[in-house]
Formats: sequence, structure tokens, C-alpha cells
Amino acid sequence: MKPRTKLQKEVFELSTLNRKYDVLKPEQEKWAFKHCLEHKGFATKSRVICMDCGETFSPDLIYRKRATCPHCETKLKIEYTRKSTDFQWEYFAVAEVHLNYQVIRNFKLTAHYKQGQKAKRYCHEILQYWINDYEKVTMVGHNHNTTGYCDSWGSDWAIRVNRRSGYYYNGAKYKIYPYKFHPDSKFKDEYRKFGIDYRLDGLYFLDAIKVVPQYSIAETLLKAKQYSLLFQCRDYIGKVNQYWASIRICLRNKYKVKEPDVWFD
Repeated sequence: MKPRTKLQKEVFELSTLNRKYDVLKPEQEKWAFKHCLEHKGFATKSRVICMDCGETFSPDLIYRKRATCPHCETKLKIEYTRKSTDFQWEYFAVAEVHLNYQVIRNFKLTAHYKQGQKAKRYCHEILQYWINDYEKVTMVGHNHNTTGYCDSWGSDWAIRVNRRSGYYYNGAKYKIYPYKFHPDSKFKDEYRKFGIDYRLDGLYFLDAIKVVPQYSIAETLLKAKQYSLLFQCRDYIGKVNQYWASIRICLRNKYKVKEPDVWFD
């Protein structure tokens, strides 16, 4: 929709300038494709296809379902299948600070793979969160179409709001949980002091800035990199508070809880 309030007009103007002059750097895009997508090799008894470069090589190079492509030197995770094509997509984000705003720029990566061809990769900016000093969030981006079996981003760059519409509740329509933040991301000091930085995992950013400052338990888990347990805090602590005495033993012994549901039982 068109910006209407004073805040929306300011954010939309800043966002438009941001996209025009602060484009994603080639090295950031290269990092995203390397660290946010899987690098696969499709193997049979007679050959292995490197899905990154499309070339084939001998299965003799496979060791414990891992191999390094002799053509592009990419480290591959091997899958035994007769498939020769693949498709992947993933979200990643870059955090920036503009004036008094914390900005989260969300990107969608897509990659098409085919034997004999180098992977075709695309990166598009889809949505930005602009958070002011009062933690008021203004969203600017493309429309997220989640009708039926469709999940796509399109239309003009505009102010976006969550609404209840028809069969779908769109409270999560513009809720993006990126696979990773780029290491060059910049966060406000007020967030970094709680441990919220590019390594944030387990919580959606807009949930993290509400939950972590209010609950010392969540802050402790974040700084200890207990991301799977931090995920349990998305509903404001829950079982984490109930089992806190046991969790503290894990923290003292530097034991990482990878499957909280099983561990709680």
C-alpha cells in the first residue's frame, strides 16, 4: 500500500534510497550461495554429478558420503540417486543501521541445477524491516503471495502490513526467518549487549528483540549458543523455565542440547 503516516513516508523514502545506492555486494552474494545452500553430488555406481558445476567424476572419490569435485573443487554432500536436476531456495538477511533505525534486509536465494550445466543462481531482495527507537516495526517490500499452493514474492516495492484475509491468517505472511545473517551485519548497541548479532539463531529477530531483553534466561541461552533451547523461548520461556536447574548443569559442562523435546522427556 502507499505510505500514509509520517513514519511510513519517512521509511519508504529511506528504503527506496537504500535499495538504489546500497545494493548487495558481489562478495555478499557469493557468501550467501556458498553458506546458505547445500552443495550436492548425485551419485550412481558409475558416476557422480557435481550439481554446482554440472560435471561428472568417478565414485571412487567418495568417502563417507562426502567428496570434493575435481573440476570446481567444491565440497559435496553425496546423495545416491538417478536424478540429474535439482532446485533449492533459501532466505538470508543483512542487518544495517540507518539514522535511528535498525534495518533488516531479507533476500531470497534460488538455484536451478542440471547435469552438464553450471548452476543458475538468483538473489532478490524481498522485504525490509525498519525498527525505530521505540521498536515500532515498519515493513517495506514486495507482496508475499501465499494463496493455495503458491508461495511467491512480486508486485511493486511498497509498505506492507499483516492482515487477516479469507481462509488464511496472514500474521505470519511477512514473518521471515533467515537461514543466516551475513557476518558483516551491523546491529545497534542496545541489541548487541544482549548477544543479538549475526549469529542469532533459534528466534525470529522481531521476537528476539522483545523476548531476550525481558528474560535473562533467554539472554543466557543466546550468549551460550544454545540455539535449540532458545527456540523454546519463542512463547516466552515455557519448558525452559521448568527445566532451568537441569539446563544450568548443561551450561556448566558446555553440553549442547540439540533435540530439546527428546531431552526434556
